[in-house]
Amino acid sequence: MRNSNTLLLLLGIISTSPTHSDPAGVVGQIRIAPAVELRPPKTAGNAPNVNQGFVGFGIEMSSFAEYGGKSLLARLSCALLTEIPPGINRPNNFSNNLMSAISTRTRAPVHIRVGGTSMDNTIFNTSSSALTATGDQDTCHLHTNVTIGGPWLPAFKSFPVGTRFTVQLPLARNHPSNRVKFARACIAAMPSKTLQLDANEIGNEPDLYPASPKPPCGPPDRLNGYGPNDYAAEWIAAAADIGAQVGALNGQKAWFQAMTLSSGVDQKIWNITANWNAINNDGFPKTVSQHYYQANACGNLQDELMNHSKTVSMLETSFGTTASFLRNHEIPFVLGEVGSALWPNRSCTPNLQLYGSLGGALWTADMMLHTMAMGIERISMQQGTNFNFSAWQPITTLFAPKAVHGNWYGHVFAADFFWV
Repeated sequence: MRNSNTLLLLLGIISTSPTHSDPAGVVGQIRIAPAVELRPPKTAGNAPNVNQGFVGFGIEMSSFAEYGGKSLLARLSCALLTEIPPGINRPNNFSNNLMSAISTRTRAPVHIRVGGTSMDNTIFNTSSSALTATGDQDTCHLHTNVTIGGPWLPAFKSFPVGTRFTVQLPLARNHPSNRVKFARACIAAMPSKTLQLDANEIGNEPDLYPASPKPPCGPPDRLNGYGPNDYAAEWIAAAADIGAQVGALNGQKAWFQAMTLSSGVDQKIWNITANWNAINNDGFPKTVSQHYYQANACGNLQDELMNHSKTVSMLETSFGTTASFLRNHEIPFVLGEVGSALWPNRSCTPNLQLYGSLGGALWTADMMLHTMAMGIERISMQQGTNFNFSAWQPITTLFAPKAVHGNWYGHVFAADFFWV
């Protein structure tokens, strides 16, 4: 952030008294008042510190390889591709240039959260040479069950040097031994191993498990009545299992990002402050996460995003109490999946002004500045191939060309405003 110890304000007072050369007093006389000197403090009292890695990204599992770069075999399963994909271990330079534009401004590595709904429905098979889906992708979208194999992993090596990762591990499809195998494989794929691992995240939006997916995509992930105590028991068991069996994590319990609640979570039931003791019972949480999508894709730009009062009100209502509570407990609070607008029921034509526009960029900057002032540790702006709210489209598909989207410039503004 730019700082100035002294700010001088020159106050000019214009006199319009007539003079011999200016009988009408039009030009007037200018008298310069004494300078007013302001000396703001070098520090801002009890204001929260700002993490240099605040401007981060989240990448949907199903799109991780497209953003990073991966093998040809792994990409052949993606029927929507129209360009020849990079070969194995070949990075996506388009993505890397955009991420480097952030890291050079913040002077810190970019942080990527790898996960999302698709990751929670994933099985890892080391012998699989392609990403394969089971079910109706057109109907079930990210709730389609997916198997990924070894060719998915080189993307970890394709991002800029030093990139840090939070890796989500599946909980909706709850296979403990496979989850451990996947955690080991992801760490092994990172060039600097645990030096690049910020946290493991177990599950995604567990508050939605009793209600999704809906037929014909399968029964819900958990039975009706599943609540915070059920989740805490599952989560702690999974964290203990991973910590004990993944050798790279031995010696430190707090390797995990907890909660990962949905944007529309019922705060009366899934209140983080009320359920903190249950999830923190064995000391596994390193960070706590919640997700945030402000608008409905069917709305208009002025009402949904170009409304500072609405943005502030929604952020404070959703996260103000939690941010303060976790700061008092010295646990970083992360918005681990953020986007401008969701298209939940696909009952309308999405309003593209909510995404690739100047208004989308202004909302991104506005939201980031306010959450930073709230003491939130990091924002992971969600990215996905063919996602309208992504900051950029990493490859050309039948639906969209490779391109930078309008809201990308909000990321750059936030990085410039605080660190250049």
